Amino acid sequence: MLPVRSSLIALAAAAAVLTACSADPQPQPTSPPVMPQEQPNYDQASGVYKPMDTAVSSKVDAEVTILAVDQENTTYGPATVFTFQILNTGNQLLDPFLWSSPDVTYGPAGQPAEWFVDSGAGLGMGLNGPIPPGARQTVREPFKVAKADLTEAVVSEGSLVWQGDFSTFAR
Repeated sequence: MLPVRSSLIALAAAAAVLTACSADPQPQPTSPPVMPQEQPNYDQASGVYKPMDTAVSSKVDAEVTILAVDQENTTYGPATVFTFQILNTGNQLLDPFLWSSPDVTYGPAGQPAEWFVDSGAGLGMGLNGPIPPGARQTVREPFKVAKADLTEAVVSEGSLVWQGDFSTFAR
């Protein structure tokens, strides 16, 4: 009878320890992520992202997000400025020459919007040096088009393409 009683006591002790351990809270992250990854509304058949999507480059290890589309007054008059954020998701430096000036077309006929450089305002200047692994860089690109005209627009940078209504874009 003594071995059965010892086994029951050991079993009860083990159950008490397990109960105490399960009551401990799980460790929580100490800081929130910089920018939570949203589930992209990517149309795989066409290869096109929606305006609010983070695009994932298949050619380089990078994610590109359009952060803002703003109507601004520039040295060369009113313009719509697209603000892009590039995240280097790889383990190598991201060369600044991999970023080219984006293209914007709009309207039913796909009218091209004129891109320009306004160095005094820091617009259209491209990347400011290489992007280290895990780092982000913001780029502001101006176009001579009214934001209100971008109801049917296509924005492309290299192999990344976004399509939709950018006239009401707001994050």
